Amino acid sequence: MTINLSGIGIDYIAILPELVVVGTAIVVLFLELVVPPDRRQWLAAATVVGLLGALAVLAGVLIGLSRARQVPAGTVNQADHSVQPSAEPIPATATT
Repeated sequence: MTINLSGIGIDYIAILPELVVVGTAIVVLFLELVVPPDRRQWLAAATVVGLLGALAVLAGVLIGLSRARQVPAGTVNQADHSVQPSAEPIPATATT
């Protein structure tokens, strides 16, 4: 039995900041288990670095999404199915 996952359409770029936060939390929690209690002061700094990384990824995603939403004139915007007006005037048709 083969499972086809191509129709799911998960946008991993959109959830990348959350994945960075979860990854940071998992790494810091694991390090808290293995690092001796007297040497855990740097784990707070590792957490801050991970969260700043997530903010940087979020900024990149937002910039990328704003560029992706710019649609050329005269085309249909797939995000909201609206037609972008064309800059060219529509020629008048002669009625007889």
